Amino acid sequence: MLLKLLFPRPKFAADWKGTYEEKAAEWSELFLDLVMVSGCANVSEILKEDLTWNGLMKFLAIFSLLLSGWQLYLFYTCRYSDNSFVGDFVTFAYFYGMSFMVMNAEPGVKFTTGAIMQRIAMILFYMIVFRTLVAARTQLIYEFCILFTGLLILGTSLAFGEDRAIYFYALTILVEVPINYELMARVWNYLKSRDICVSPANIDHYTERQGCLLMVVLGESVVSAVINTNDVMERSKTKLFMVVGISLLITYSIALFYFSIIPPRELNAQRRSVRHGLSYTLANQILFVCLLAMGVGIKFITSAILDDKHLNTIQLNVLFIPTAISMFCMLIIRLLHFWGREPRENDPEIVKQIKYFWWGSIMVSPVLPILGNLLLRYVYNKSIPPEAAVTTLFLTVFVYIILEQLIAHYLRALGYGYLSDSTEETTSLLRNEGYGSVETSMSAS
Repeated sequence: MLLKLLFPRPKFAADWKGTYEEKAAEWSELFLDLVMVSGCANVSEILKEDLTWNGLMKFLAIFSLLLSGWQLYLFYTCRYSDNSFVGDFVTFAYFYGMSFMVMNAEPGVKFTTGAIMQRIAMILFYMIVFRTLVAARTQLIYEFCILFTGLLILGTSLAFGEDRAIYFYALTILVEVPINYELMARVWNYLKSRDICVSPANIDHYTERQGCLLMVVLGESVVSAVINTNDVMERSKTKLFMVVGISLLITYSIALFYFSIIPPRELNAQRRSVRHGLSYTLANQILFVCLLAMGVGIKFITSAILDDKHLNTIQLNVLFIPTAISMFCMLIIRLLHFWGREPRENDPEIVKQIKYFWWGSIMVSPVLPILGNLLLRYVYNKSIPPEAAVTTLFLTVFVYIILEQLIAHYLRALGYGYLSDSTEETTSLLRNEGYGSVETSMSAS
């Protein structure tokens, strides 16, 4: 058992040689996931209660800022490790800021204050690293610039009132996500070209944490579907049970699609270049927002069943359009991992054709929910039965899942069901088991 230190002595969570120990999710990170569960529940209510453009903008701004804060902490934990009481207190300060945001999930002073507390905690984390790890100091200067810029924007928003807070949130997200990722790629490539230390990231830990957040977000869809039926009228229970089962199948299918193909260490997008890795992060963040919106759509389904009503076209859009964008994000993630690597040059022609067909089917997958939406509008006009909506969505998602499983099975039967780098170990094309710690090689793009 490793006893805690009183004062922090952070160290790198990985190295460039790949000789570091595996880093599993710590209990504190799982504690953060619990806070995010509440955050997903509270933010989803914003869109459910205000199904207008204004409500959508609030939903996007609030949840995106929560995700940005979560991502800032992940960037820290996948690069540095600290086992001290001082570090624990800073972690609590970060959690308290996140909790303050979750409790006050509306544009305003309280939510902004929580976001400010969160970023102050991140600055304290990096100040500790700056003091201890001399090699990381050059890179940390950039981290400080981004964090202080976010703090300045959020602090300024306090002087302009709640009505304009959402615009400052959008600006903060713009700085911390797309602008940050582009500048980060340029800075890291510059530092590496000058042989200046760039803190290595633990790819396994990073990927595991992204998967954990996916399950947290999908949990809102599960909670929306699984409700207490004690007060439900008997005539509605049968229909409700059917809808609940199909809703769970949709959620399970989305998770299966995300986790079914796990790239080996050599094929992870973060190994290809800085921009591949950051694009992978951005695609995941957009995916999480869309999946939470899909959970709101499932709320409308269950409410319609309980109230014996039909869905309108706006509610139908909330269910189908985020699902289509989610499928597109997962397409982008697979492109980042595998495009240009599969099929391989030495694959037989029949195997190449099957893999090209696989790629083609993936390209089509985001279109299926859109077609399902249009079909329901054509058949039912502006009043859509909830059971028809959820069944159609399930078919548009599950049909592709079955197709992909059949393709993978056929490739496996031919002896080509593996994804690999030609010089490294192979991994099953379809696998569900976890994988160990690997080194990151954020090579210059």
